[in-house]
Amino acid sequence: MSADGGGAEPAFTLYSSDKCPYAQRTWIAARELGVPFKFHAMELGKDNREEWFLKLNPLGKVPTIVCGDDVIYESLVVNEYLAEKFPPGGEYDPSPLLPASPADKAKVRIVASRSNDLVTAYFTYLSNKDEGQEAEKREKLEKELKALDAWAAASAGEGEACGWLCGEAGGGRMTLADVAYFPFLERIAATLEPFKGWSLGDIEVPALVAWIDKCRARESVAGTLKDPAVWAELYKMFLGVNYFERAGVTKK
Repeated sequence: MSADGGGAEPAFTLYSSDKCPYAQRTWIAARELGVPFKFHAMELGKDNREEWFLKLNPLGKVPTIVCGDDVIYESLVVNEYLAEKFPPGGEYDPSPLLPASPADKAKVRIVASRSNDLVTAYFTYLSNKDEGQEAEKREKLEKELKALDAWAAASAGEGEACGWLCGEAGGGRMTLADVAYFPFLERIAATLEPFKGWSLGDIEVPALVAWIDKCRARESVAGTLKDPAVWAELYKMFLGVNYFERAGVTKK
């Protein structure tokens, strides 16, 4: 268990795992907001099955946060809650992860929700062992990657305000849309070559590659990263036990 916030009184507790991409979404969002919080590390497969945790979250999943009397789970929902709970100009005056106008907020939500399509396409392709379906499953993943590339390209340029997925609608800043995607792109970049023999550099997604680098360089993200070899080793183990199929994150 550790604290994030320079020793200040934590505003909430984040139950998380540094191996889970969904939990990493909220870890990044919390760090980006700059609100002090307590990071409670969970050993998945053990701690999340304990009675005390199931009372907080009957699904037994991370991330889960406890903020006062509020208990919130599901990563995209948690991140929206945090962005609304700790708005700019409030007690902590955090960096905004949601824009102010309803229309711009809707754009961020639309882009963030599309991340689920990428997640399914990635885990389905990575887990595929049928040569007859390999090309089709790769094509579906490439489609999602190229959609991301187009969003990043639309606001590409020089400077900190350029290159984020929602561009002007996001105020030229990292938003919940970027946070929703990045953990999975970190893993995609680390696992495509060792398991599938190609990389993002082999397809035409230059704006996406630049966006990944931009995210990696951001302090809120950098503190959550792992060496690519760690993901390759972990996912080798997962693939060996058909973990992604059993977790329900693939599609036939």
